[in-house]
Amino acid sequence: MRHWLNRIARRARALVQGRALDRDVDAEMRLHINMEAEELARVHGLAPEEARRQALVAFGGVERYKEAHRDVRGVRWLEELVQDVRYAVRSLAHAPAFSLSAVVVLALGIGTSTAVFSAVDAVLLTRLPYPHDERLVRIYEQNSPTNRWTLSVADLQAIEAQAHSLSAVGAAQQREVAVSAGREPEQVRTGYATSGFFRALGVRPMRGRSIEPRDDRLGAPPVALVSQAFAARMFGGAASALGRSITVDGVAHTVVGVLPAGVSELAGMHAEIWPALQLKPPTFRGPFGLFVVGRMADGTTLAATQRELAAISVALLARWPYPDHTARLTPHLLREAILGNAGHTLGLLVAA
Repeated sequence: MRHWLNRIARRARALVQGRALDRDVDAEMRLHINMEAEELARVHGLAPEEARRQALVAFGGVERYKEAHRDVRGVRWLEELVQDVRYAVRSLAHAPAFSLSAVVVLALGIGTSTAVFSAVDAVLLTRLPYPHDERLVRIYEQNSPTNRWTLSVADLQAIEAQAHSLSAVGAAQQREVAVSAGREPEQVRTGYATSGFFRALGVRPMRGRSIEPRDDRLGAPPVALVSQAFAARMFGGAASALGRSITVDGVAHTVVGVLPAGVSELAGMHAEIWPALQLKPPTFRGPFGLFVVGRMADGTTLAATQRELAAISVALLARWPYPDHTARLTPHLLREAILGNAGHTLGLLVAA
């Protein structure tokens, strides 16, 4: 460590005292050349001019030794960079209109490139904020590569009972409803969700507990999770929110948990309140409208999950007749489902 510190100190000193060191080298070389010229003139009787010429020839070139000395100092590249920058500044100063145009073009280019890369990094490179996000899928009803839609209660129940390739599966519905917490009601974006939705994503509350399977049962006491921002706005903080009652769409819910700071969306759904979703037993295949997320079991591939869900779809048709016999339950990686065409668009922007 001391060796490296000494080396850095020497290079810093060489950079700061570069001109002084060059003068020292010039003085030392002149001394040697003058002494050699005097020796030649004294011993061989040469004229001063001839003696100096032969001394320079014998010395072997002054500039060569100067360059070697600069190389030994270890900062030559930086000195040359400074010289190049000075030359460039002088050249630009002679053509101010061109210089201004170049600066504007560079600023626009760098700013645009930075903005595009920031978007690419946030959307394409950064992973989803869930553990093992590569195993998360969103499940659709799909009858063509471009036509897909949400699921029904019958679909969800069949997946929960028969899909062994999924370690967890859950559903959510997004609504904008009137919410009050001891004050005037306000319209709040709300995400009704089953307990499996949170298990699949691997999301745990910062305080309190999550929605549990007992909360999913029809007739169970209504409970809800809230965002930290909602808890702070309505109750003054996460700790004060636990156990408090909020009225969601006319129904009183008990706050049982507060989500971690900054969590304002789950699986691409933005909501401040997440009440437990209690689903009525289906009497027919529809209606559709459930946003279903699953987590593939460890070691399971997307292709295996696709095959299993396709087989479940065939069994569903036998129990719950549906006009479209070509529709199949189809999993898509959650990341791709959230991004949609954004990845393609950003790819074009990067290329541009």
